[in-house]
Amino acid sequence: MRTTPVQGWSKQMPYAPDYRGTKSAQDTRHEAAIKRLVESDSRMCRNGFKRVVRDLWDELGGDPDEMETLSFLPDAFLVDRERRELLLYEVEDTSALKPAKKALYGAFWFAWDSEDLHDWLPRLFVCSTTGRVSYEVPLSALYYDWIDEIVRADNAKQEASV
Repeated sequence: MRTTPVQGWSKQMPYAPDYRGTKSAQDTRHEAAIKRLVESDSRMCRNGFKRVVRDLWDELGGDPDEMETLSFLPDAFLVDRERRELLLYEVEDTSALKPAKKALYGAFWFAWDSEDLHDWLPRLFVCSTTGRVSYEVPLSALYYDWIDEIVRADNAKQEASV
């Protein structure tokens, strides 16, 4: 373990432990689950998501400005050209997807849906630490939940200002 000098500490303890770069047991389980998931299908990828999605988006004739905000990375993904699906995978180990990431997935679905990209469908699957799919998350519901949250926040601000 590295140590890092900490300003203001006494001479008896001039250094504090530095845990940067060390992996927790949760991180290790998460990585192992992603590895099992990717190994389950030779077409599945872990890297290159943004490049692949932007290339597919351009190929399908989507508005390039819509993908400028692509700011999330799934744990794994698969482009199924036969079924015209973009399959996204998230591994949940000890906690559920964070609301901010759910909102990004919802916005991503909306961009695909509003462009009407020749019936291509993005789908999100949540997997357990064993690397098996637990359930599918309806992306449209994430979008509308996000919109509801924005409306609630705006209403709360208006009520607070009255």
